[in-house]
Amino acid sequence: MARDYEQLRQILVAAFGTNDFDGFDLKIKLLSGESVLESGQARRREFSLRWTKSGGPKSFEGLAVWSLALDLLSSANRQRGTLTVHRLYSQRDLQLDINLLTSAFPQVLADALDRTLTQGAQVIQLPDQDTGLIAAQAG
Repeated sequence: MARDYEQLRQILVAAFGTNDFDGFDLKIKLLSGESVLESGQARRREFSLRWTKSGGPKSFEGLAVWSLALDLLSSANRQRGTLTVHRLYSQRDLQLDINLLTSAFPQVLADALDRTLTQGAQVIQLPDQDTGLIAAQAG
C-alpha cells in the first residue's frame, strides 16, 4: 500500500515498465484542501504525470498508437481524474487481462490517490527522472 504520492508514482512506473504498454498519462483531479506545489509555480487544482517506456517516444502524437482512457472514480464516489494508457501498434500480442485493467484497476488507483492526497500533505512535483532502473514483479 502506497504511503504517499511519490511512492504511488514509483509503483505505477514500475508496473507499467514491465507490461506491454508503452506509456501513460495520469491526469489527477485535486479535491478541496489538496494542492500541488511545483518549484517556482503557483498551486494548481489539477496536475499530470506523463510516463513513457525507457527508449520509447517522448510523445505519441503522430505515431501509430492506440490509447485507452480510464476514469478514476474512488469507492467513496470521488472523481480523481483519468489514466490514459498508450500502446504502439505492433504484431506482438497484448499479454494483459483487459477486464482487470478496465474494471478493478481504476477504482484501486482512485482509492490510492484518495489515501495519498488527502493526508493533508502537499505533493511536490518532481522533475522528470530516468526510471529505467525501476523494476517490479507481480506475485
